[in-house]
Amino acid sequence: MICNTYKEFFKAICNESRIEILFLLKKNALTVGDVVKTLKKEQSAVSHNLRKLKKKGFVKSTVKGKERIYSLEKETKELLEIIDKHVGKNFHEDCKCKAR
Repeated sequence: MICNTYKEFFKAICNESRIEILFLLKKNALTVGDVVKTLKKEQSAVSHNLRKLKKKGFVKSTVKGKERIYSLEKETKELLEIIDKHVGKNFHEDCKCKAR
């Protein structure tokens, strides 16, 4: 039987918007507004997903003036690098983007 924590881990990132946010934050730390503009999503949805990612330890935030700036936790960066290698090796035929 799989431990419930594994299910909750994958459930936290198994969402297209959250994956897109993680991808964006891999490149740069961003404000909610930056994420909203880039993904063309509703601010409330972006904020909700960032809160969920933060609660589960994938992202962190700092406050600068009136803005909250989100970035990846160190472990998340390392995890995404490992996932990128695995995906690049084993899922290349599933890629629908031009980035690879």
